[in-house]
Amino acid sequence: DRASVCKLCKYACHKKCCLKTTNKCSKKYDLEISPRHFGVDVSLLTNEEKTVPVVAEKLINYIEMHGLYTEGIYRKSGSTNKSKELRQGLDTDLDRVNLDDYNIHVIASVFKQWLRE
Repeated sequence: DRASVCKLCKYACHKKCCLKTTNKCSKKYDLEISPRHFGVDVSLLTNEEKTVPVVAEKLINYIEMHGLYTEGIYRKSGSTNKSKELRQGLDTDLDRVNLDDYNIHVIASVFKQWLRE
């Protein structure tokens, strides 16, 4: 609560001090270098052609196609281990992840995590 940490360069600073400093992040987010999708500002994952981040589009489309009528889809949480596995897979190689291997609650939980971060 008291500190702010840059998710790219890991620079840490007190929140009050960050407002007073003029330090800019030394690293620029680049999808070619870092394929991460979690913990990254949404504006860095979009451009003029692609207005919705690919990870969000993939998760939303799957939820709409396979879990729209599942009771408690966003209320019930999925398995923690499976959620970590899916999240890591999405951060590593989004295209190779097969969402059919995961329970719909796990997918919804990971989507909620992505929204939070």
